[in-house]
Amino acid sequence: MAFATGLRVVGDESRRKYLQSTDEAERTQYKEDWTQMKVKMGTALGEDVPSLQGAAKIMHTTDAVEEATELLKKLLPEMVRFEASLEELELSKDGGS
Repeated sequence: MAFATGLRVVGDESRRKYLQSTDEAERTQYKEDWTQMKVKMGTALGEDVPSLQGAAKIMHTTDAVEEATELLKKLLPEMVRFEASLEELELSKDGGS
């Protein structure tokens, strides 16, 4: 899936700042021209989709709705919830278009 450039910048910065995660470290190299992305299945880290309880064990940040956030807080007290700044919201609009 290709995301808007502005969303990628915000997401990459949040990953780096809060999760010490980068495309290089996670082996999720990205090219602006998605047609040029040739990724071999199984090369990126963290490709499995866990249960909610399993995700809570590895998850450290979210932008989930309030109800899901409350459940996650119980399962993962150290969780950090991502909230876009007013500037980021204005820049990316609804859905990052």
